[in-house]
Amino acid sequence: MKKMKKIYILLVFIIASTSIQAQNENNKLDPNYESQTIKFMKIQTGDPMNTFLVPLLEKVPEKDRQEVKNKVQKIVNQYYKDASLIYSKYYSQKDMENIMEFYETPIGKKIQENNPKINKETMKMMDSLSTKLQPIFMDYIYN
Repeated sequence: MKKMKKIYILLVFIIASTSIQAQNENNKLDPNYESQTIKFMKIQTGDPMNTFLVPLLEKVPEKDRQEVKNKVQKIVNQYYKDASLIYSKYYSQKDMENIMEFYETPIGKKIQENNPKINKETMKMMDSLSTKLQPIFMDYIYN
């Protein structure tokens, strides 16, 4: 029984140490890991600065545009840093390297090319879906 307990403790230690291997003692990520993770997120979802923030910026008076863009970029950059910490709980440094290697293959490049288009089209569908679902939920939540 003592041997089993030692094995269990060792296993827990190994799992815990591998789940945080991309982080240092200050809860900051290895810069290479963070960079790869941010690139991965942009591949998966598109860069918000290009997808939905640029059209909003165009509505800002031109004299204020750069100031607004700088403020928005600061918030977006922090979002990516925070999200990278979440990714580090699920993907090791080696996992992220393998993922990024995949995106250098022909099919990986095709995914990178098509994901923004797919996301744009499916976002329109989600708006429509939300409009159709909202009355159903409103009936049950408020009645």
